[in-house]
Amino acid sequence: MAKRYIPPFEATLRVNSLGQIILPIAWQDWFRNMGGRAAEIGKVTDTFTQTDLAAGVYTFNHRLGRTEIIIQIYNESYKQMTPDDITLTDIDNAAIDVTSWGDITGKTFTVIGIG
Repeated sequence: MAKRYIPPFEATLRVNSLGQIILPIAWQDWFRNMGGRAAEIGKVTDTFTQTDLAAGVYTFNHRLGRTEIIIQIYNESYKQMTPDDITLTDIDNAAIDVTSWGDITGKTFTVIGIG
């Protein structure tokens, strides 16, 4: 089973005018404690719709080459959405289960992976 690294707190990430993610101080500390440095953090953004799902699961190819990542999902109104589960399947991919959301036809969701 793939390891899952989840910070022991929740926070909302901010995105500046250049599209860069601004990490709260607590997250920067968490990354350092996990053996990383905030300067090493990469970001990948993608979108998905109903047609991208396989049995309610979206495969997010974040290409970050590590498992120490954070994944967040936002709807078209910029509201953070909580998936049923996120499983890191390897160092470049995550399976995001949104089965409980039901039919999402006509909606687009943005996925952000940082790590």
